[in-house]
Amino acid sequence: MMEILGYVLYPGQEDYKTRWIKEEDYDEVVCEECHSLLVDDYFNDDVKLQKMKYDFLWVADGANIFVTEKVKQFIIDNGYTGIELRPLRTMEGVYNLKCNNLITIEKELLDYGKKCNKCGEYTSITTGQYSIFYKNKWYYTYVKEKVKDGFFITDLKFGEHTYKSPELIIGTETYKKMKKAHLKGFIAAPLVKE
Repeated sequence: MMEILGYVLYPGQEDYKTRWIKEEDYDEVVCEECHSLLVDDYFNDDVKLQKMKYDFLWVADGANIFVTEKVKQFIIDNGYTGIELRPLRTMEGVYNLKCNNLITIEKELLDYGKKCNKCGEYTSITTGQYSIFYKNKWYYTYVKEKVKDGFFITDLKFGEHTYKSPELIIGTETYKKMKKAHLKGFIAAPLVKE
């Protein structure tokens, strides 16, 4: 049996139609050669999302996570720090979740795309040999120690082009608390020790 060290948190609702990056900002924040997002803290409070059915929503363009008032209250009630909840002007009670707590991951077995000559970013980064598909579920092995209670992000962005973003990581205790609080609309992929 594999020991669970934490979880990668994925929003269950995806919005592929919404453009997070404003057209007028695109040339300033995106590399013209490889199309990687160059700014880590880009924020568009005018974005118009699809209606949120659950407590978590992911926007592919800019790879951002949005949460409801219920998640905001959960974070406050549990005293989690290092998290910014940036309100949207276009949707009351919806926040862009920006996590500032870094967790260092193993990097040598990741799969890297071509390195851009202009900005130095890789066109893509995937979990490579740190992924295990077992009994119809994905498991990841790029973390070697138990994750503390709270929210963290990986010190590397996964995905490709403007869809690259750090993975959102939670501790096992955080996961239990989220389930108990009946937060809805997230997938938790286990981080395991081999």
